[in-house]
Amino acid sequence: MKELFLAICAVTLLATTSAFARDLSDEAFAKACPSDAAWMSAQKEAKPHAAEQISNAPLRAEIYKRFDADQAARNAIIANPADKSLVANVNRIDQSNLMWLRQQIQSDGFPSVAEVGHKGIFEIFMLIQHADRDRALQTKALKLMEPLVDSNEVSKMDVAFLTDRILVAEGRPQRYGTQFGTDERGDRTLSPVEDPASLDKRRASMGLEPENDYKCRMDFIFGK
Repeated sequence: MKELFLAICAVTLLATTSAFARDLSDEAFAKACPSDAAWMSAQKEAKPHAAEQISNAPLRAEIYKRFDADQAARNAIIANPADKSLVANVNRIDQSNLMWLRQQIQSDGFPSVAEVGHKGIFEIFMLIQHADRDRALQTKALKLMEPLVDSNEVSKMDVAFLTDRILVAEGRPQRYGTQFGTDERGDRTLSPVEDPASLDKRRASMGLEPENDYKCRMDFIFGK
């Protein structure tokens, strides 16, 4: 159960993009989680995908190819959760992407919007988010991403998700409440959070919705 959940745990972030397999704009979701549905709708309206000039087309194509494989493998699990063999395919793709990321980050650092566009930035962030076998790489990428927030090269939300991913992997309380795990019974649960009383304030500072709205989306996707 834990391995299966880790393989697909980023779907809540992807739910605001067209890459997600399940339509969270439908009436069922709006009825179940009205506040989060309204928040997600506002996110989409605030981020229109205008055409961008790309200066590094080969890199953009490579990122997309790897991101597409990443998502296809995870969406297959969502569609067929009983097929445990699909987890092995996710692990194989993650390992291939990790090897490529190591070379990319080491040689050229984190790409710019001018090189790969905003979609390319989000896609390579997702590959890094799934590079759990190399925490040092994730930490290095986060340090490269953080200064790019002020220039809108990188989303605050992406920084929040990767920050929490690293903290949880290190056995420390997460900061923004983005990461869920499984308890000893295999049930989904929010990973420990630092200063829970101020959680929603910190989430708002990173452009995230209130934790209860986010949890509603998790319940809608995975079931309570």
